[in-house]
Amino acid sequence: MLALSIVLLLIAFRSLLIPLQAVVTNLLCVGAAFGLLVATLQWGWGLHLVGLSTPYGSVPIASYVPLMMFAALFGLSMDYEVFLVSQVAQHHAAGAMVLSLAPAMLTLFGSATWWLPGWLARLLPHVDIEGETGPPPGREPAGEAAPGAAAMRAASRWRR
Repeated sequence: MLALSIVLLLIAFRSLLIPLQAVVTNLLCVGAAFGLLVATLQWGWGLHLVGLSTPYGSVPIASYVPLMMFAALFGLSMDYEVFLVSQVAQHHAAGAMVLSLAPAMLTLFGSATWWLPGWLARLLPHVDIEGETGPPPGREPAGEAAPGAAAMRAASRWRR
């Protein structure tokens, strides 16, 4: 799952540092969540704070709980990473970084964040995750060849 996320983030952002930072952040978050789960339920630290008082001083953890926690934390972590970095990438292309939103590591590395070796850049496909670029010249997207489509496009540009 982590290897697939590295590949997808490599394709989406065309950077080596961003996928590595995402995986490290994900593993740290999962480790912290598992540690809190063990400390609370198995070691009994703060059981009374969560309303689980038992005479044994600990509560067993069901076997599916770590798996479900990993899946939920992984999904949230990757969703956050894609959202945040796509916003940073959008502002980086405009020449300004949003320092209040960018993680410290991305800010620390600056323009090196977007570095990608030439051989890997040629190998990875170009993907527009924000949908800001139009179709290649000479190609109309599906449904655009209909009569009146050009007039509708012109009218929508005029309204902006």
